[in-house]
Amino acid sequence: MPGDTSTRGRAVNSRERWACCRNWSTIRFQQRHSRPCSSGVTRTLISGLGKVWTTVQPPDAHWLRSISNIATLSGGERRRLSIATILAQDPAVFLLDEPIHQLDPQHQLDVLRIFRRLADAGRTVVVSLHDIGLAARFADSALLLFGDGRWHCGACDEALNERSIGDLYGIAVRELRWEHGRTFVAA
Repeated sequence: MPGDTSTRGRAVNSRERWACCRNWSTIRFQQRHSRPCSSGVTRTLISGLGKVWTTVQPPDAHWLRSISNIATLSGGERRRLSIATILAQDPAVFLLDEPIHQLDPQHQLDVLRIFRRLADAGRTVVVSLHDIGLAARFADSALLLFGDGRWHCGACDEALNERSIGDLYGIAVRELRWEHGRTFVAA
């Protein structure tokens, strides 16, 4: 029946749906919202997010409190608001599809540091990234998905190397190492 929820052929009641949502949160980012939110809806959303945003302590938590209308936000600001929204759900598992897309470098690092801290605290965090250097810096393990159906999985130190990255993107790459990390550049 339209509107019903089921899993593996069994109907799921509203309490079970809520429990599932409480434990698993996913975020897919879109360029634009289909319709702008009113300022009242914006204020309600922002007030609900304030507690968690203060808890994770990003350097610019004041930004969240300054929002008055979601429709006026840039793509990067909407992305940050989406991240605050997912954090407010306080799930055990985070599934994040390109969460740092449209963010400037400082906010990319802030977001990845937040999710790294959550992973260190025992949460499960699964992130898709195209920036191999940031993956090498923040991830424990990597899954590389090749266009021909092949895949390679392992600890970042093993899975992310010049050969595997070169095969993945079809170009020669060089690994650059420094005291606090490493990255890969086209050769």
